[in-house]
Amino acid sequence: LTGEDEETCKKQAEAIMNGRIDERYNNQYIKKSYHPRQIYIIALSAILSNSFAGIVLLAVLVSNIGKILGQEMERRILGTVQLMTNLLAFGLPPVAAALGWLLVAGWLLAFFRNLLRHAGFTVTRQKEQLFIESGIFTKRKYSVYFKFINYLDIRQSVFTKILGLYSVFVH
Repeated sequence: LTGEDEETCKKQAEAIMNGRIDERYNNQYIKKSYHPRQIYIIALSAILSNSFAGIVLLAVLVSNIGKILGQEMERRILGTVQLMTNLLAFGLPPVAAALGWLLVAGWLLAFFRNLLRHAGFTVTRQKEQLFIESGIFTKRKYSVYFKFINYLDIRQSVFTKILGLYSVFVH
């Protein structure tokens, strides 16, 4: 697509979504709206965070830090990371401590990514539609007709069962 075609597609998609959103708020047949408490979003973000995904994001950031900030700043940051790893080794070999802290940093990065993605989560049912919204910086809005939903996948691990939490995936 050319830039002009892409812009036209974006405008058409926004017009379609705005029409559905206007229909939702103008129609008085809203059956149910669900907005979970923030503690549930935090708990599920913590449970569903994957260290590997965070490490991949962290690796991309570190590998491109020289391009972003310059070579001198890259050396300073990597030197600081090495110094912090040595200080926080707690008697472990520095390589083992570095791997442990890498896993922790990856998990924290994935946790904050999940938290930003799922914050403000709301599901509203109106007639034969579901309206799903979430996100802080990147607002996501979905409109789904029930007839296009093949199945719901309700997942619960042992830990989420103990906490009484579920995650539901719409396919």
